[in-house]
Amino acid sequence: MARIAPNTGIADFDAVRLAVASPEDMLKWSHGEVTKPETINYRTQKPERDGLFCERIFGPVKDINPHDNKLKGVRSREAAIDKNGELVTKSIVRRERMGHITLAAPVAHIWFMRGTPSAMSLLLGITVRNLERIAYFATYVILDVQAEKRDQMLADLEAETEAGRIAIKMRYEREAEADGADVKKLAEEQSREVEELDSSHLVKKNQLESLVKGALLNETDYRNLPEEYEELVTVGMGGTALKALLDEIDLPVLIAELSAEVAEAKGQREKKLLKRLKVLEGMQAAGIKPSSL
Repeated sequence: MARIAPNTGIADFDAVRLAVASPEDMLKWSHGEVTKPETINYRTQKPERDGLFCERIFGPVKDINPHDNKLKGVRSREAAIDKNGELVTKSIVRRERMGHITLAAPVAHIWFMRGTPSAMSLLLGITVRNLERIAYFATYVILDVQAEKRDQMLADLEAETEAGRIAIKMRYEREAEADGADVKKLAEEQSREVEELDSSHLVKKNQLESLVKGALLNETDYRNLPEEYEELVTVGMGGTALKALLDEIDLPVLIAELSAEVAEAKGQREKKLLKRLKVLEGMQAAGIKPSSL
């Protein structure tokens, strides 16, 4: 609780509580949006309107007398009246009034991404190294998968491969029954064809099974995916992808799932889960949304 120290006018505090501010909190605190990168006009030496030193957002550079005749001028009137129509006459308010900048795309804050421990890493269950690869556009992350369609394609692949094996076997059996057939050579050719079929089947199967939500795909792997496999997934990279993953987190559900895993885990895995669970429960108790990171 804040107290005023005697004869000083200075507030004394027992403690300071820090928390993550949500976008809604920031907009509530803001007195206007900064839309220009300029600060001071080089000719007039006055703050640029809607710039980083804008008087309508942050307050006047110099104290203003509201009864002064100068307020009749456009320039002084704009400096005295902020965007909410409130009269601001003291320059000291520039120390506390805040503005905001609307970003063109989400960005991952290095405090939450590379801190120790990394809050973002514990939330998403992704290593810090992989988080950096996503944030710096070095790799794709799978945001969504059409699981039912993928499972159906896996089943079709198995059936297609088995049918191919049977067809190869029947063809070579038919050729081996012909007069003068070289059975040994035919057997080797059959074996080679089956191996090629199995190799192709294994590659496609691994590609399909790797398409799970949250999995990473480098540029080469993503470009090598068959077109029909690409249609199964939605991928992304950069801060936009990380925000999409954070937006989908339901803290109570995730905490319940991790609690169930902790009950069955042992050793190092149990320690990692408990560490992650502690952060999640702390965020839930503090009312911090994952998307605010």
